[in-house]
Amino acid sequence: MSSGGSPHLSTYALDMLELGKLPAGEEQRARAHLAQCPGCTRRLNEAHVSAELFMKGVQKRTLEQLRQRMRQ
Repeated sequence: MSSGGSPHLSTYALDMLELGKLPAGEEQRARAHLAQCPGCTRRLNEAHVSAELFMKGVQKRTLEQLRQRMRQ
């Protein structure tokens, strides 16, 4: 879950947790850590906001541009 011996969750683990892609055992450990760590909780919230902004803005715009190119 962590990198470099840090007790905190790695960015990768937080991203995978946000996407619902952590294996069950790792997800349980990550959630237990988040219950005690405000820093990692803040980072997870930031990842969530970033993912929402991407899906609402960038992804939507990019998909529409791709559809237009395919029609041409």
